Amino acid sequence: MYIQRRDSMSTNHPHIEELLHLWIQGDLSDEEFQAKIGARDFAKYQQILQEVDRWTPAVDEETFDPREIISPKPIAKSRRLWPIVSVAASVALLIGALYLLMPKGTSYHTGYGEKRNISLPDGSQVVLASHSTLSWADENWTEDSRRVQLVGKAFFDVEPGSPFSVWTSEGYVEVLGTEFDVQSYSLGMQVVCYEGQVRATHGEADSKIISAGESSLWVDGEWEETKEVTDDKPVWINGNPAFRNTPLRLVIQEMEALFGIKIVVGEVDLNRRFTGSIPQDSLAVSLKIVFDTMGIKYSQKGQEVFLSKD
Repeated sequence: MYIQRRDSMSTNHPHIEELLHLWIQGDLSDEEFQAKIGARDFAKYQQILQEVDRWTPAVDEETFDPREIISPKPIAKSRRLWPIVSVAASVALLIGALYLLMPKGTSYHTGYGEKRNISLPDGSQVVLASHSTLSWADENWTEDSRRVQLVGKAFFDVEPGSPFSVWTSEGYVEVLGTEFDVQSYSLGMQVVCYEGQVRATHGEADSKIISAGESSLWVDGEWEETKEVTDDKPVWINGNPAFRNTPLRLVIQEMEALFGIKIVVGEVDLNRRFTGSIPQDSLAVSLKIVFDTMGIKYSQKGQEVFLSKD
């Protein structure tokens, strides 16, 4: 676990330079890079990369200033940047430009299988789930508004006050003072309210009011009907992750974050639902509980698990 006061993009990813290196060289696809750092940050790296590609150093220039890439310049016809600047220099340039472009803020990140208790500036409390990131920019935390960004999963106990919102790559949740749980994943978002009331919004138009003792899942382009919740806190905070009629894609994401593995799904139907609980300290048992129960064959090679329908 580490805490770092810096730009509120995923330069705080423990392997960001390695990921950038692989992405620039073409060894990491756009889809894989986006999955690791989030859609919002990926879009910003793309924008920076486009500006880098337009920038051409002087012939006798020995050093470069990242500020030169902030203002668009005509595309040079006679030469391109990459034959001149090494991949390592390109990574440094991207990160340098990032520091100049992004607002200052605070960021927390948890590793695989790790949880973290966080106190926000107003006294609100957060439990950050494994392999998740919580951040906020100074400019988004004022007397009139409190706004944080979440990649992954977290439980929030919010102090009453100005409007409080949690933004993810798939949408956002707004509250005034309550307890709720948010999990954002590829193509979906799950919100559980334990106290008070929240408004969960996907995109600019689709929103749903979720009250205490209710949960709802955004999947396949719509909010599902709310379901009753009997627990007063998320089970995963003090115990093992539990699922109730949960899409397999969300279960897989939880397992990847918990155990630090990659599950290759193949042609398995990720819309199938799973109900049950998995132990947070045993990958072998968790694999059997989920996939044996669902009749899905699997094999493990190192940190990768391969699924097959038959």
